[in-house]
Amino acid sequence: MVQIIQLRPGEAPRLLSPRSLLSSQSAEALGRVLALGEGRNVTVLPATGEDCAVIRATLAAEEGDIALVTLPYAAERFYLVCRGRPSFGLREQGLMERFSLLLQQALVLHEDQERMVHAEKLSALGQMSVSLVHELRQPLNTISIAAQNVSMLMERNAVTPELLKEKVERILKQVERACKVMDRMRRFGRRTSGEL
Repeated sequence: MVQIIQLRPGEAPRLLSPRSLLSSQSAEALGRVLALGEGRNVTVLPATGEDCAVIRATLAAEEGDIALVTLPYAAERFYLVCRGRPSFGLREQGLMERFSLLLQQALVLHEDQERMVHAEKLSALGQMSVSLVHELRQPLNTISIAAQNVSMLMERNAVTPELLKEKVERILKQVERACKVMDRMRRFGRRTSGEL
């Protein structure tokens, strides 16, 4: 049996395999047990212990020792909950420690890659700022010219409802064009976040 539990600050523990929220009582009991894993890569809970019984009852696991493999990731932690066949000896515990370190390194690498991708996006946005200014200047100039035309026509008392409607539609089209440019830039610059 291997299950993954996600623990976010201020939230109840959540099972990721299968994806489900635990009942409030189960989450509270499991939260107490998971606190045992803080500061350690692997915590082995013997089958005869009360904490092991709580985990087995909460996760409907069979009899046997249970190992909690702690995987810190950004502000949250993940726990691999593994049930041993008969029991976890020193050899198995050492293997799980090495496995835990490998998984932690993979998570750190993943986080670093996400940061690098975001930094590259921001760098690209900086380089694209000249093009962005040009893209926004065109609709703004068109809006300005249309508004000045309406103003001049009003001074001459030559504004008809049809002409006014045409100018307003032109202005609104250009506002929409400018908004689309800004939305594309904002989406591009947003930090991506993926679920594990």
